[in-house]
Amino acid sequence: MPRVSIVIPTYNEEKIIQPKLENILSSTYPLEKIEVIIVDCSTDRTPDIVRNFQFLYSNIKLVREQFRGGIARALNKAFNLAGGEIIVKTDCDSILAKDSISHLVANFADPKVGAATGKQVVLNKEKTEENYRFMQSRIQIAETMLDSTMISHGPLCAFRKTLITEINPKSLADDSELALQVRKQGYKAIYDPQAIFYEASPETFIGRRRQKDRRAQGLVSLLIRNIGCLFNPRYGMFGYWIFPMNFLTMIIAPIIFWITLITLFTWIVASYSLSLALVIIGVTMSTWLLRGKKPFGVAWAFLDTQISFLVADIKILTHRNNIMWQKEEELREVYIKKAKVQEAPLIAVEEA
Repeated sequence: MPRVSIVIPTYNEEKIIQPKLENILSSTYPLEKIEVIIVDCSTDRTPDIVRNFQFLYSNIKLVREQFRGGIARALNKAFNLAGGEIIVKTDCDSILAKDSISHLVANFADPKVGAATGKQVVLNKEKTEENYRFMQSRIQIAETMLDSTMISHGPLCAFRKTLITEINPKSLADDSELALQVRKQGYKAIYDPQAIFYEASPETFIGRRRQKDRRAQGLVSLLIRNIGCLFNPRYGMFGYWIFPMNFLTMIIAPIIFWITLITLFTWIVASYSLSLALVIIGVTMSTWLLRGKKPFGVAWAFLDTQISFLVADIKILTHRNNIMWQKEEELREVYIKKAKVQEAPLIAVEEA
């Protein structure tokens, strides 16, 4: 059981920092082998609450920043200060299952593993996100079996400290960037579905676009900056298969999909009748209304993902990508409500 450094970047999290620290301190992983590093640039009471915890727990460290310089800058600073063999990064608005750190760190008993990430359970049961995670989880299991997974989840991911490289200041996908750099050094980045974390998802279309489009921007940008991995034999199945498939599904496929869809719809209107076009619109609306039920939910989750990646492709190509993370207040409210619920029943419901 190696020494673990848990890194949490924070900005004005006075509402949720206390339950977050309580959540980490209730982990089954031995507390004497854990240090918690909080990198904070808040203007509210967040640092004061952390200092109150420091009176009781000597393994909590607070690193104050004078200005908000972005998450990459904060993480680079925390990684340099970390004393653990394994660095666990988690977000303030996620709840970790009591045994998730233990499960995640156990993967590093394999010397070939350099990075690991966990499985999200949607706190507020938002159906589109649940269906998306349903598809993504199976893809990441397959990628792990073949070689390495491409995406690492910021709410719960871990890395060998010796393999961590400095994150690009312009990165919007710091977690996946670190996992990709680990794979480029010859180690595996894996997905562990037993390492569970709980995170809420926006329930409104606008809120979802704000979050998912930004995440898609980060991944598209990461793929373009590391295009040298494409069909590169140096990286085995990751270079031959996994990276190209992610490149195809995130960059090429959304453009082809929407061009084909718009062309087909225009042809139907021009060649047949407006009534047939209205039928197609009706089917699409029905899919959205029934998104809580399979297979409609999976179909809508696919369409929703295609929207995000098309937006990301356009913004990257037109150099209008936004690099500043925006806090979603509605997700904090869900966290506050759910953090009071014991984790064991939540896990039991998920497993059932």
